[in-house]
Amino acid sequence: MTSGSASSRPWRHRALLPILVGLGLVIGVISSLGAPLVPLIAREERVALGAAQWTLTANLLAGAVLTPLLGRLATGEGLRRTVLTALLVCTGGTTLCVPELGFGGLLVGRILQGASLALLPLAIAVARFAVPPEDFPRAGALVSVSGVAGIGLGYPVTSLVADLFGMRPAFATGAALSVLVLAAAWLVIPDRKGQPVGAVNWIGALGLAAAVGALLLGLTLLEQHWPWSLILGVLAVALLCWWIPSQLRSAAPLVDLRLARHSAVMRANVVVLVAGLTVYMLFTLVTQYVQAPMGGLGLSVMAAGMAVLPFSLCGLAGGRA
Repeated sequence: MTSGSASSRPWRHRALLPILVGLGLVIGVISSLGAPLVPLIAREERVALGAAQWTLTANLLAGAVLTPLLGRLATGEGLRRTVLTALLVCTGGTTLCVPELGFGGLLVGRILQGASLALLPLAIAVARFAVPPEDFPRAGALVSVSGVAGIGLGYPVTSLVADLFGMRPAFATGAALSVLVLAAAWLVIPDRKGQPVGAVNWIGALGLAAAVGALLLGLTLLEQHWPWSLILGVLAVALLCWWIPSQLRSAAPLVDLRLARHSAVMRANVVVLVAGLTVYMLFTLVTQYVQAPMGGLGLSVMAAGMAVLPFSLCGLAGGRA
């Protein structure tokens, strides 16, 4: 795309950056449907808190597998199609959480919502392709920060809706926002012609899903069923010992592990890993402690949403800086 004044560009080009920022905001709102609602899900679905926690864990597991997979499908001409497909899957998953289909239906919906975790890097890829090069640093920063801003907005809003009307209307709010962003993205995201779609390592995707799934399930069973936890842990290690060399040998790996050999990439990965562990513990432990009637504060879902608001505000300020 050639540069030019904003007023001289077609309306679709002018609307692209606001839509990508809106996409990041909606991703944050959908993410806010996880941790604060776990105690509420346990009460309304009459399941143990550990089982309800899987609505968050399974969502993150799906996102961990879908992000590199969708990243591969989004190369070349597949970018627009992949973004719209991920939005459609996310919208379908959020919509599936609205009717009372039992805990199983809710869990399936949350797994499908995992596609939302791939949308932020895909939105940045769209900006990289469609925004003029001189405008990309600002555009990329805005899209990146929008995800954190969406969490800061989503936690209080969805928690308030859940407090006033219940869990299902909170998911309905996320579904309505997803539909709006899907329609807007369909109108403004351009095609990228002339570049082939990258090859997809489906065996690598299945192997990664099996390894991470076995590891997470083993950790979940550690307290009550430690023999099964040990078996699943050994299985996860065995799968990773197969998966890592297979990715290094593959001409089209799902994740290019060779990049991890570079010191800059390694340092960045370590920082992201530590930050991810911290954020996960913050979202799970703090929101549960705030709502726990015994041993906690015994406050509302709204209070749990407000408890993580400082994190989002600091993240937004850090991103702007």
